[in-house]
Amino acid sequence: MMSKAPEGRTTRFSGPKISRSIQTARHFVGVYDGHGGPEASRYICDHFFNNLIRLAQENGAMSEEALRSAFSETENGFLTLVRRAYAISPVLAAIGSCCLVGVIWKRVLYVANLGDSRAVMGCLNRSNRIVAEQLTLDHNASMEEVRKELTNLHPEDSQIVVMKQGVWRIKGIIQIRLNFRCNETVIPEQAMV
Repeated sequence: MMSKAPEGRTTRFSGPKISRSIQTARHFVGVYDGHGGPEASRYICDHFFNNLIRLAQENGAMSEEALRSAFSETENGFLTLVRRAYAISPVLAAIGSCCLVGVIWKRVLYVANLGDSRAVMGCLNRSNRIVAEQLTLDHNASMEEVRKELTNLHPEDSQIVVMKQGVWRIKGIIQIRLNFRCNETVIPEQAMV
Protein backbone atom coordinates (compact mmCIF):
# COMPACT_ATOMS: atom_id res chain seq x y z
CA MET A 1 0.00 0.00 0.00
CA MET A 2 1.46 3.35 -1.02
CA SER A 3 -0.06 6.80 -0.63
CA LYS A 4 0.70 10.20 -2.04
CA ALA A 5 1.66 12.98 0.32
CA PRO A 6 1.49 16.73 -0.40
CA GLU A 7 3.90 18.07 -3.03
CA GLY A 8 3.92 14.76 -4.92
CA ARG A 9 5.96 12.94 -2.30
CA THR A 10 5.43 9.25 -1.71
CA THR A 11 5.13 8.13 1.89
CA ARG A 12 6.18 4.85 3.46
CA PHE A 13 4.18 1.65 3.31
CA SER A 14 4.27 -1.62 5.20
CA GLY A 15 7.08 -4.01 4.31
CA PRO A 16 10.27 -2.53 2.94
CA LYS A 17 10.12 1.25 3.23
CA ILE A 18 10.06 3.51 0.18
CA SER A 19 10.59 7.23 0.40
CA ARG A 20 9.99 10.24 -1.70
CA SER A 21 10.01 11.52 -5.21
CA ILE A 22 10.99 15.18 -5.47
CA GLN A 23 10.40 17.80 -8.13
CA THR A 24 10.32 16.91 -11.80
CA ALA A 25 14.03 17.42 -12.54
CA ARG A 26 15.17 15.48 -9.49
CA HIS A 27 13.98 12.16 -8.16
CA PHE A 28 14.77 10.13 -5.09
CA VAL A 29 13.78 6.62 -4.12
CA GLY A 30 14.86 4.70 -1.05
CA VAL A 31 14.22 1.10 -0.10
CA TYR A 32 14.81 0.35 3.58
CA ASP A 33 14.52 -3.34 4.39
CA GLY A 34 14.57 -3.81 8.15
CA HIS A 35 15.62 -6.85 10.13
CA GLY A 36 14.65 -7.50 13.73
CA GLY A 37 11.95 -4.82 13.70
CA PRO A 38 10.80 -1.75 11.75
CA GLU A 39 12.44 0.97 13.87
CA ALA A 40 15.70 1.29 11.90
CA SER A 41 13.85 1.41 8.58
CA ARG A 42 11.46 4.04 9.93
CA TYR A 43 14.35 6.12 11.22
CA ILE A 44 16.13 5.96 7.85
CA CYS A 45 12.92 6.79 6.00
CA ASP A 46 12.35 9.81 8.24
CA HIS A 47 15.94 11.16 8.14
CA PHE A 48 18.03 10.01 5.16
CA PHE A 49 16.26 12.07 2.51
CA ASN A 50 16.44 15.30 4.52
CA ASN A 51 20.12 14.72 5.33
CA LEU A 52 20.90 14.07 1.66
CA ILE A 53 19.06 17.15 0.37
CA ARG A 54 20.68 19.40 3.00
CA LEU A 55 24.16 18.08 2.12
CA ALA A 56 23.54 18.44 -1.62
CA GLN A 57 22.34 22.01 -1.11
CA GLU A 58 25.34 22.85 1.08
CA ASN A 59 27.66 21.53 -1.64
CA GLY A 60 25.66 23.07 -4.47
CA ALA A 61 25.14 19.70 -6.19
CA MET A 62 24.47 16.02 -5.71
CA SER A 63 27.63 13.93 -5.43
CA GLU A 64 28.96 10.60 -4.24
CA GLU A 65 30.34 12.42 -1.21
CA ALA A 66 26.87 13.82 -0.37
CA LEU A 67 25.48 10.26 -0.50
CA ARG A 68 28.29 8.90 1.70
CA SER A 69 27.82 11.71 4.20
CA ALA A 70 24.04 11.21 4.26
CA PHE A 71 24.57 7.51 5.04
CA SER A 72 27.03 8.41 7.79
CA GLU A 73 24.89 11.15 9.37
CA THR A 74 21.78 9.00 9.27
CA GLU A 75 23.55 6.03 10.84
CA ASN A 76 25.13 8.20 13.53
CA GLY A 77 21.72 9.67 14.35
CA PHE A 78 20.19 6.22 14.60
CA LEU A 79 23.01 4.95 16.83
CA THR A 80 22.60 7.99 19.08
CA LEU A 81 18.89 7.22 19.37
CA VAL A 82 19.65 3.59 20.27
CA ARG A 83 22.19 4.61 22.93
CA ARG A 84 19.72 7.03 24.53
CA ALA A 85 16.80 4.60 24.43
CA TYR A 86 18.74 1.45 25.35
CA ALA A 87 17.80 1.44 29.05
CA ILE A 88 14.09 1.69 28.17
CA SER A 89 14.09 -0.40 24.99
CA PRO A 90 17.11 -2.73 24.74
CA VAL A 91 15.46 -4.54 21.82
CA LEU A 92 16.61 -1.63 19.64
CA ALA A 93 20.15 -3.02 19.88
CA ALA A 94 19.11 -6.07 17.87
CA ILE A 95 17.51 -4.32 14.90
CA GLY A 96 18.93 -2.93 11.70
CA SER A 97 18.12 -2.15 8.10
CA CYS A 98 19.51 -2.46 4.63
CA CYS A 99 19.37 0.77 2.67
CA LEU A 100 19.25 1.12 -1.11
CA VAL A 101 18.83 4.59 -2.60
CA GLY A 102 18.67 5.99 -6.08
CA VAL A 103 18.82 9.64 -7.05
CA ILE A 104 18.37 11.22 -10.45
CA TRP A 105 19.82 14.72 -10.31
CA LYS A 106 20.34 16.79 -13.44
CA ARG A 107 20.10 13.69 -15.66
CA VAL A 108 22.72 11.75 -13.65
CA LEU A 109 21.75 8.54 -11.83
CA TYR A 110 23.35 7.93 -8.43
CA VAL A 111 22.82 4.57 -6.71
CA ALA A 112 24.10 3.57 -3.27
CA ASN A 113 23.60 0.46 -1.19
CA LEU A 114 24.23 -0.83 2.32
CA GLY A 115 23.17 -4.44 2.69
CA ASP A 116 21.83 -6.96 0.26
CA SER A 117 19.04 -5.06 -1.45
CA ARG A 118 19.82 -4.92 -5.14
CA ALA A 119 19.31 -2.22 -7.78
CA VAL A 120 18.99 -3.33 -11.38
CA MET A 121 18.37 -1.35 -14.53
CA GLY A 122 16.58 -2.69 -17.58
CA CYS A 123 18.60 -2.26 -20.78
CA LEU A 124 17.84 -3.21 -24.37
CA ASN A 125 20.27 -5.76 -25.77
CA ARG A 126 21.12 -6.22 -29.46
CA SER A 127 18.03 -8.40 -29.91
CA ASN A 128 15.83 -5.60 -28.55
CA ARG A 129 15.13 -7.61 -25.41
CA ILE A 130 15.22 -6.05 -22.01
CA VAL A 131 17.90 -7.49 -19.78
CA ALA A 132 18.59 -6.63 -16.15
CA GLU A 133 21.93 -5.02 -15.41
CA GLN A 134 22.93 -5.11 -11.74
CA LEU A 135 23.94 -1.65 -10.48
CA THR A 136 24.91 -2.47 -6.89
CA LEU A 137 26.97 -5.05 -5.06
CA ASP A 138 25.50 -7.22 -2.32
CA HIS A 139 27.18 -7.02 1.08
CA ASN A 140 26.34 -10.50 2.32
CA ALA A 141 28.44 -13.13 4.09
CA SER A 142 27.20 -15.77 1.64
CA MET A 143 29.58 -14.21 -0.90
CA GLU A 144 33.12 -15.57 -0.73
CA GLU A 145 34.73 -12.16 -1.37
CA VAL A 146 32.83 -10.68 1.60
CA ARG A 147 34.02 -13.50 3.87
CA LYS A 148 37.62 -13.01 2.68
CA GLU A 149 37.39 -9.26 3.27
CA LEU A 150 36.09 -9.78 6.80
CA THR A 151 38.75 -12.38 7.57
CA ASN A 152 41.47 -10.02 6.30
CA LEU A 153 40.06 -7.09 8.29
CA HIS A 154 39.83 -9.16 11.49
CA PRO A 155 42.69 -11.70 11.40
CA GLU A 156 42.67 -12.03 15.21
CA ASP A 157 39.00 -13.13 15.25
CA SER A 158 38.54 -16.75 14.16
CA GLN A 159 34.79 -16.38 14.67
CA ILE A 160 34.30 -13.29 12.48
CA VAL A 161 32.46 -15.40 9.88
CA VAL A 162 30.90 -18.71 10.87
CA MET A 163 28.52 -21.19 9.30
CA LYS A 164 25.39 -21.39 11.44
CA GLN A 165 22.42 -23.56 10.48
CA GLY A 166 23.75 -23.85 6.93
CA VAL A 167 24.15 -20.08 6.46
CA TRP A 168 27.30 -17.94 6.63
CA ARG A 169 26.91 -15.29 9.33
CA ILE A 170 29.05 -12.49 10.70
CA LYS A 171 29.83 -13.28 14.35
CA GLY A 172 27.17 -15.98 14.04
CA ILE A 173 24.46 -13.32 14.08
CA ILE A 174 23.76 -11.65 10.76
CA GLN A 175 24.42 -12.31 7.07
CA ILE A 176 24.65 -8.70 5.95
CA ARG A 177 28.11 -7.09 5.94
CA LEU A 178 27.21 -3.41 5.57
CA ASN A 179 23.95 -2.08 6.97
CA PHE A 180 22.49 0.24 9.56
CA ARG A 181 22.88 -1.87 12.69
CA CYS A 182 24.02 -1.66 16.27
CA ASN A 183 27.08 -3.59 17.33
CA GLU A 184 29.25 -4.28 20.35
CA THR A 185 30.92 -0.85 20.09
CA VAL A 186 27.55 0.80 20.73
CA ILE A 187 25.93 -1.47 23.28
CA PRO A 188 27.73 -3.27 26.13
CA GLU A 189 28.87 -6.74 25.04
CA GLN A 190 26.84 -8.54 27.71
CA ALA A 191 23.69 -7.03 26.17
CA MET A 192 24.50 -8.39 22.70
CA VAL A 193 23.02 -11.87 23.06
